[in-house]
Amino acid sequence: MVRRVLLRHFPCEVGEVDSGLDVLDRLAAAPHSLLILDYKMPLMNGLETLRAIRGHAQGGRTPPPQR
Repeated sequence: MVRRVLLRHFPCEVGEVDSGLDVLDRLAAAPHSLLILDYKMPLMNGLETLRAIRGHAQGGRTPPPQR
């Protein structure tokens, strides 16, 4: 992936997931400093994922992952 190649020059750990729901699962397990979201992710696109993350950060409820 292009992101992985670009980020290898920085001292960071890179993780990848397959869907927006997987992003929410990963964030629930551990905090992250940077997210790069694709708009066309399956199950929950990048915009929906970002709205869920922001809603949770502002005291709202993040919808539970539904598979």
